[in-house]
Amino acid sequence: MQKLYTILIVFLFPLFSQAQIVWDFTTANPTSGIPANTMVSAVTQGNNNGTTALITSVSVSSGYTGASGGNNAGAAARIGALDQTAGTGSAYFEFTLTPAAGAAVSLSQINFGSRATGTGPKNYDIRTSADGYAGALASAALAASSTWALFSNTVSLTGATDQAITIRIYGYNGSGSPAAGTANWRIDDLAVTASVSGGSGGPTPSIVASPASLSGFTTTAGVVSTAQSSAISGSNLTADITVTAPTGYEVSTDNTSFSPSVVLTQSGGTVNNVPVYVRIGTSATAGAANGNLTLSSAGATAQTVSLTGTVNSIGSIRICWAGSSRSEFAATRRSRRPFGTAAFMHCRAA
Repeated sequence: MQKLYTILIVFLFPLFSQAQIVWDFTTANPTSGIPANTMVSAVTQGNNNGTTALITSVSVSSGYTGASGGNNAGAAARIGALDQTAGTGSAYFEFTLTPAAGAAVSLSQINFGSRATGTGPKNYDIRTSADGYAGALASAALAASSTWALFSNTVSLTGATDQAITIRIYGYNGSGSPAAGTANWRIDDLAVTASVSGGSGGPTPSIVASPASLSGFTTTAGVVSTAQSSAISGSNLTADITVTAPTGYEVSTDNTSFSPSVVLTQSGGTVNNVPVYVRIGTSATAGAANGNLTLSSAGATAQTVSLTGTVNSIGSIRICWAGSSRSEFAATRRSRRPFGTAAFMHCRAA
């Protein structure tokens, strides 16, 4: 009977997961907290005034509880009232939550640190694609004083089943003469409390390597080998792919800078045919150089690329002098250069 009750509960109550999704802007992708059955995109800029880098370590966050103090996301905001015109309107930061098939996303809290300069925005709105960005889930004033502050926003939104929701944080009502291409508004420590109900598990993250084996590596101990490459892809990812080399090998994404491991950044859950270069390193010892390159990402089955090769030992070096007569032999020994037919020869270890 107890087993029957358990089965009934599963069918009467849909699958449910809740988490606080966090961006500390080490990269534009979320750092932690992605709920099950959900894909979460990187944060991007919108309506930027000119061109600015999204992620920098300029004006690090401080002065509020939980300030990470590292990288942050910046935008160059225009002055004036809220304007949602694409390309020339008010600047915004944007990200998207996509539920698995049969699931729905709900939002209950959106918090972030913010810093605006004297020409930066003096107000913000949080708007979503659920209503075409027509209404604000939350709004507040920003102190355009070049100081950081934490803004906590309680929101209430539940999307339809299978509906992806894009969230935008608009900044507006700035004044003065902001320079195009200069960030005057920054956010950090973005935290979104989201829950997902329904669905049966969603798409499974996967990793593929092509080819899945590399052979024929050869070198001499203390000398790097010629590199070979494998193209790495991933789909439905919720985290980046980490590529780890076995002992004696090293990896690179540019065939120039090699290290024991590299990270392939996913975007929208995808890594698309990124070449990873592999070679035997200088630390490899003489003998067979066999092992597996390991590819891992949260929620995905780890994959391997088999590696086979040989490291030859360093042979002994000898210096020899030769000559066709004893006198020539003596001359070549003094000059340490070969001379004539080797009727006489003397060698020693280098």
